[in-house]
Amino acid sequence: MATIGKLVVLLIAVAVLLLVVALLRNAPSFSAPPGLGPRLLAYLSTNVAETSDDSVYPELRTPVCAEQASQVLAAVEQVARSMGWGQIERADNRLTTVITTPLWRFKDDMAISTQTTPGAGTRLHLRSASRVGRGDLAANSAYIMSMLSGLKSMGIRCQQ
Repeated sequence: MATIGKLVVLLIAVAVLLLVVALLRNAPSFSAPPGLGPRLLAYLSTNVAETSDDSVYPELRTPVCAEQASQVLAAVEQVARSMGWGQIERADNRLTTVITTPLWRFKDDMAISTQTTPGAGTRLHLRSASRVGRGDLAANSAYIMSMLSGLKSMGIRCQQ
């Protein structure tokens, strides 16, 4: 009976370790608004991240880029390809791609669309969703932040 107890403890420890490693790998900002509690709850119970004008998460507020929509979408495609994201499809003002998670090889879907703003800039809407599971451990937010970082490195000027 003691052996079964030790096995259960070991399995729980491994599960917690995998959870912590996955969270740290996705580099969420636990100290940023809305704080540790709400962020941890979201990362464990939500499998979608998307930008919006009124997001409580500063990194998920809708970015507005100075460049024209066609230029932004071309850069989005280049960034997606450089990150090794697969099944990239581009049509009109929208790009979709499939991201394979490194550890478990799960498939996550990202959709990115552009909209020209009245001030000649481009609103960028990003949505990333996991196909499997209830919590994404901050993976989808990390994909969005990686895309925005990649765009910045290509000289695309976006403000959130």
